[in-house]
Amino acid sequence: SATSADAGIAFDYALGAAAYANGPLWADWSMSRVVDGQLVPSGSTLVHAAANPPLGFAYFVNLGATVTLSNIVVWTRQDFDVPTNRLTNYRVSVHLDNSGAIGPEVWGADLRTDGGGTNGPGIKDVLTSDLDSGGFFEGQWIQIASLENPVTDFALQIAEMEVFGVAPGAILRLTQQPANVLRKPLATVTFTTTAEVINGDPASLSYQWQR
Repeated sequence: SATSADAGIAFDYALGAAAYANGPLWADWSMSRVVDGQLVPSGSTLVHAAANPPLGFAYFVNLGATVTLSNIVVWTRQDFDVPTNRLTNYRVSVHLDNSGAIGPEVWGADLRTDGGGTNGPGIKDVLTSDLDSGGFFEGQWIQIASLENPVTDFALQIAEMEVFGVAPGAILRLTQQPANVLRKPLATVTFTTTAEVINGDPASLSYQWQR
């Protein structure tokens, strides 16, 4: 909001956002681990690929609305210094929305392309607009993709991704979707849904059921 921006408070638009991967994660982990706001030294909230990841293995985060970005922060796994090839030679890109799916790239930067890069407590990559001066540092989707060929087993070891900037208006984000319920005919059925408002007044949020 304008108030928080004036006060110097940075809001992470990736926190709690919808996140996806285009290949299997180790131990069937949830991609929500990369946007949960946790940097636990034990490594219990990181994500990475399973063995034999597909070419072009990538993560995708939908911010829910177009955000004018100030910086993107990619935190490596924080528990210990693993081999450098666990987060190396990757690309971070900003994309427009295409009817609820990731759209065209408008900004991008390649990182750790020399095959190196350290991991461990406090290690992060900070991306700003100047890394692609000809790009447009504004969009709704962020992609983190491996550039390796072939992609290393257990690649893209990331503890957290943070996205800071300014959204032009309020963002409504569903945090719990209604679920299917099996009941006998004429029985009472209860559905539950919850949502959060970003850059807006939560008191103005109301729910309406339509058949």
